[in-house]
Amino acid sequence: MAVKTKYLGVKLSEKRFLKLKKYAQLKDMTMTQIIESYIDRISLDKV
Repeated sequence: MAVKTKYLGVKLSEKRFLKLKKYAQLKDMTMTQIIESYIDRISLDKV
């Protein structure tokens, strides 16, 4: 696994935080993995 070199702090409402946490648990993933998977879907070709 690649070494993580950057840190991102994100302010979320408690409702959104709990939603992300529950979704990650349902998918058996970490919250970081969920966020990374969504970031990976971003296409810069059309920007």
